Amino acid sequence: MIYNNYENFTSIAPTFPISYHTESMVMDRNACTPLHWHEHIEILLVKEGSMTIYINNVPLTAQKGDLIIINSGLLHEIPQRAPHVVYQCLIPHKSFCDRFFLPLED
Repeated sequence: MIYNNYENFTSIAPTFPISYHTESMVMDRNACTPLHWHEHIEILLVKEGSMTIYINNVPLTAQKGDLIIINSGLLHEIPQRAPHVVYQCLIPHKSFCDRFFLPLED
C-alpha cells in the first residue's frame, strides 16, 4: 500500500460519521479526483453520463445507474474529465461501520 496518497476523512459536521457529496464534472470546469486511498469504503452512484475510475490501476467504466463500491485501503482515482458526468459519493467512516459490526477489512 502507498501511504503518501492518504486522504483524510471529512464530513458535513465534525461529529457526523458519514461524508456525502454530489460531483458534477464538466469538461474544462472541475478538477478530477487524484490518486488516493483511505480506510473507509466509498460508494459512488453515477447519476448522469459515464466516467472511468481507476481502482488499483485497473480501469472501470461506469455509466448512469451504475453503483461502484471501493473497498477500504484500495488506491483509486478519476484521472480524466468527462464531457459531462454527475455522481454521488458516500463514505461512511470506519468507526460508523465498526459500531454496526460491518468489518471493512472483510
